Amino acid sequence: MATPLTSQQQAEQERAASEQARIESVAALDSLKEVNPQQATKLSNDFNALVRAASQYNSVREKVADPTRLGIDSMYQFKSIKLCADIQKTLIDSPVQRGESKQP
Repeated sequence: MATPLTSQQQAEQERAASEQARIESVAALDSLKEVNPQQATKLSNDFNALVRAASQYNSVREKVADPTRLGIDSMYQFKSIKLCADIQKTLIDSPVQRGESKQP
């Protein structure tokens, strides 16, 4: 039977997963620059703004009450998942849309 994770261990796992998602998003953004530079720029700016905001929050995170921390953590988790999904969707849709627009 597995031992339950402490809140610190759980937070570390979440940070590691978030970092992995961020690395994958950066790779997807690099690919997107080749197929849709305009959208890549917009999504890259959105991504950088989210990282900056999360970093600012992280500097005061330990000073925030638990219920507030849980809510804000969830919000940033949602925003990062949504942005990663938007990046992946745009990466998939861009070549398809380009191909469809070139059909006779």
